[in-house]
Amino acid sequence: MAGVFHPRAAVALKVLWEDYDQGAEDEVTSFVLIPRSASIERNGYADADTAEVVFDRHLLSVDPRTIGSIHVVVHLGTVASATAAFEAAEANARFYGYADLNTSELGEEGEWVTLRCRDLTGVLIDAQWPGGTIPVKRIDRAIDQVLSKVPAAAKLREGGIVNRTGGVLPTPAVGRIRKKYGRPFGAGTSCWEVIQALAAEVGLRCFVEGEDLVLAKPATLFATDAAVEGLRTLMFGHNLERLGIERDMARKSVPNVRVTTYPGGKKKPLVATWPSPPRYSKKRVTKDGKVTKNIEYEDLYVADVTDMATLRELAEAAWEDIGRKEIKVSVATRETTSLEGESEDLLSVVTGTPLRVAIRRDTKLRNALETLSRAERVQRLVARGYEAQVAAVIARRLDDVVTIKDKALYTRLARLRWEASDGFSFEAEAVNFIWRAGSA
Repeated sequence: MAGVFHPRAAVALKVLWEDYDQGAEDEVTSFVLIPRSASIERNGYADADTAEVVFDRHLLSVDPRTIGSIHVVVHLGTVASATAAFEAAEANARFYGYADLNTSELGEEGEWVTLRCRDLTGVLIDAQWPGGTIPVKRIDRAIDQVLSKVPAAAKLREGGIVNRTGGVLPTPAVGRIRKKYGRPFGAGTSCWEVIQALAAEVGLRCFVEGEDLVLAKPATLFATDAAVEGLRTLMFGHNLERLGIERDMARKSVPNVRVTTYPGGKKKPLVATWPSPPRYSKKRVTKDGKVTKNIEYEDLYVADVTDMATLRELAEAAWEDIGRKEIKVSVATRETTSLEGESEDLLSVVTGTPLRVAIRRDTKLRNALETLSRAERVQRLVARGYEAQVAAVIARRLDDVVTIKDKALYTRLARLRWEASDGFSFEAEAVNFIWRAGSA
């Protein structure tokens, strides 16, 4: 967003009052409040996003015992002037969820009420699957059967499951026995775990976005900038206050890797493993004393790979990359818009959003050296006290901007925070653009 902007926040609350098991008709009150502060934590796909909102106590001076539940929508956005009104609208709704904890506190700064919330993923995490089988059917219908067991998840069913795969949703390819009897899930498993297992079986990722349940293809391994949609660029020296780069260079113990893809919407997957043959297995002793070895894999999923040769290359590259743990980047900014991005695009960053991080080099040094030959650059730098080898590298890589990694990074965690007294801040942690089963 060009020019001066003024970040704002508002919180829409819908309070269901406690009826103390009297069987009375539900009493609901809805209102919008301006908080002291509001923060949103974007966590992994397998976890619930969280929010914390703080109000002056006189705005929400209610005995917590009289409240049955509180539905919370956090709105973040910007206005053009300090006196302009900020309207809580669907376009600037950044978090939907329910309050898990309501606390009142008193301090030197006055009295306040804090609501700690989880998004609708939390409803599915808390709900226990009663036990039973899921018939083999199209993935959205199978997941809807799970949602039907969770009354509190009715909102996720209203518009149907959102299909972002770019094609027809698949039905798992299974054998005759499984097709006849369905897939069993034992009692005590959370409904969210059941949904995640069903989605992974057909190579898809399932996550909650606002009040929708979304099915999408996982990000392609090592996606390049050109292949990634919605890329946000952040640059140290331009719109970043803080930049941290971490790379664990120690070699890690890596399990066998298994990479799966569903080419062209086909039901039957292509699967490649690495190393070949497998190097790691777990010994198990049977009841009759025989020792067997179970091969264990770390499962990865990719989209739109149509041949085995490419899939094997990806499996090998993933195995090597996991072993090196590659780069982890942490960033912090007070901007709401990325470099050359759409207005307020940092406010819509979620887990999986692709980020590109760059560093603006010393432009004075560049201007002094750009007209010189490479040998003359080295001589000038050595004369200024640089080691010869370092001078050679600088002379060779004399660019105004250097991208930290030539491939898009993957947002693993993000934190958006607004305070009435301190404005807006954005923090994120990004890693290699790899999705692993059961992780962010």
